[in-house]
Amino acid sequence: MPNFAGQKENIKIRLIMKGKLLLLMLFLSIAGTQRGMAYSFAFEGVYYNIVSEDDKTCEVTYMRKGTPNGTTVYQSDYSGVITIPRTANGYKVIGIGEHAFEQWTWKTVNGTYQWVIENADITAVTVSGRNLSYIGSRAFYGCKALATIELPTTVTSIGNEAFMYCSALKTYDFSNIETIGVGAFAYSGLTEIDIPDGCTSVGASAFKGLTIKKLHIGEGLTTINYLTLYATLSMDTLVIPANIQSISSQSSVRSVKSLKVEDSDVALSVTKPWFKSANIYMGRNITCSADPFEDATNVTIGNHVTSLNNILTYSKNPAITTLTTDMTSVPDNFLGRTTITTLTFGEHVNNIAAEAFADCTGLKDVWCYAPAVIATEDEYTFDGLPEDESGYYKATLHVSLELLDEYKRTAPWKYFFKIQAYPSMLGDANGDGRISLADLTATINYKKTGIERGFFFANADIDGNEQIDEEDIRLIVDMILQSVEE
Repeated sequence: MPNFAGQKENIKIRLIMKGKLLLLMLFLSIAGTQRGMAYSFAFEGVYYNIVSEDDKTCEVTYMRKGTPNGTTVYQSDYSGVITIPRTANGYKVIGIGEHAFEQWTWKTVNGTYQWVIENADITAVTVSGRNLSYIGSRAFYGCKALATIELPTTVTSIGNEAFMYCSALKTYDFSNIETIGVGAFAYSGLTEIDIPDGCTSVGASAFKGLTIKKLHIGEGLTTINYLTLYATLSMDTLVIPANIQSISSQSSVRSVKSLKVEDSDVALSVTKPWFKSANIYMGRNITCSADPFEDATNVTIGNHVTSLNNILTYSKNPAITTLTTDMTSVPDNFLGRTTITTLTFGEHVNNIAAEAFADCTGLKDVWCYAPAVIATEDEYTFDGLPEDESGYYKATLHVSLELLDEYKRTAPWKYFFKIQAYPSMLGDANGDGRISLADLTATINYKKTGIERGFFFANADIDGNEQIDEEDIRLIVDMILQSVEE
C-alpha cells in the first residue's frame, strides 16, 4: 500500500526549502548591497542618479546593486519600450550610466543555480531632447531583445561593452560618435558600420564576433587596434583610408574579396599578416613582419609605393595572375617564377631591374602605358619566358602607337614575338594604326598560314568569336570601302 503520508511530508519539506531559498536570494540581493537601492530618484518608470546638484544634471541608472557570494550584480525592473525624457524631476538627463539596463538573474544552468546576465524584456529605447552626451560602460550589456535605440545627435561617447550581446540590435547611427569603447558592440547584431570622420578612438574588440557587410572607416582614426575588426567581413571591398598608419595583429579580413589601401606618402605598419584577399590595391609602402598578400591573385601597386619591404616576392606569392604596377622603379627579382599571365606597367614606370620577371612561364600579355620606352637594367628582365622556334617570347607586348617602332628596336622589348599598338582598332590587322588593303592581306595570309608574327588577332577578330573566318574578312572589306567613301 502506498505511503501517502510519507509523500506528503517530502512535498512539504521541498516547499519549505524552496521558500527558504527564495528568501535567501532576496536577502542576498538586498543585504549584499552597500546602501540598498542604488538610485537617487525614479521618474516615469526610469531610475536616475544625480550627477551634479549645482548643474542640476542626472543620468539613467539601475535599481539596485548587490554582491552575493562575492559576485557584483545589478538588477532593475525595466521592460518593453523605455522612454527617457530631456529632463526628469527638474534635472537634465545627460547620460545613460554604467550598468543601467544590465540585468542579473539567479537561475539554474546545467543543474546548478548561478547568477546569469540576461535581459529579454527591453525591446526599444527612445531618448527625447538634446541633453544626452554619453552611454556608459555595459549600459545595455546583454539586452538581447533590444532592437531599436533612438538617441540624439549630442551623444558622442560609447563606453566599454555598452551594447555587448545585444543580438537583436541590427543598426546604430554613429554620425556624431567620437569615442567607441572596448567591446562596445561585440556580439551584437550590427551588419553595417560607418565610423565618422569625427571619431578618433575605437577600442579593442569593439566589433568582435560580428558579420559585417558594409564598413566605412572615417578620417579621424590613425590606428586600428588589436581585434578591432576581428569579425567576419562579408563585403566585396574594404577600403583602408590614407589616415590609418598602423594595424595591430589579428585584425583579420580574410573574407573580403577586394582590399584597397589608399594612396599616401605615409607608410602603413602591420604587425602580422592581415590582408587575406584575392584582389589588392597597394597605394603606399607597407611594413610587415611577413608578406600580407600571400592569398592575392590580382594586385595593383600605386605610384606612391617606393619600396616593397620584402612584400610581393616570387617565393611568397606564387598565386598572382594579374599585376599592375605604377612604381617609378620596379625592383630586382620582383615577381619572377610566378604564374602571372597579365602584366601592366603604369604611366610612372621608367625603370625595371634585372630579372624582375624572369621565368614567368605563364605570361601572355604585357601592357606598357609609360610615355617613353621603359628602361631596363639589362636584357634579362624577362629571361626564361617561353619562346617560339625563332627564339622570340611568345607573350604579346602592347604599347602606344607612337612608341611602337622604338619598342621594336629596343632590347629586351624587341624579343617579344608580337608587339602590338593600342588602343586596339578593329580591322587594323597589321597594327599600323589605320585600316587599309594591307589589313585585308594580313588577315587572308593568317587564315591560310596561321603565322602570327606581325598579325594582330584581336583587331582582326571583328565579330568577336575568337577565330578568324570569312565573316571577319567580309567585315574588313566593308570597313575598307567605308573608309574610302569617307
